[in-house]
Amino acid sequence: MNRHLESAIAETAKADALLFAIDETFMEDAESRQQYLFSALWDTVKRLSEELERLAEDRRVVDVIYAVNDARRKTETQN
Repeated sequence: MNRHLESAIAETAKADALLFAIDETFMEDAESRQQYLFSALWDTVKRLSEELERLAEDRRVVDVIYAVNDARRKTETQN
């Protein structure tokens, strides 16, 4: 898998863990508006994580990325 994709998946997992900890620690006593903002942020992180996982599973996309990188390297060495 592409290292950038792996890195993005790891970063979203970190964000999800932090948001979980914040939720468990602070959100029960938070004002409604803060809870809505927090929920919106956490939902966004969850959706991003799901999309990255789908991308990681799609071998065709990864194959295309490798093919493009190979083509770029060949072009750079020819120039």
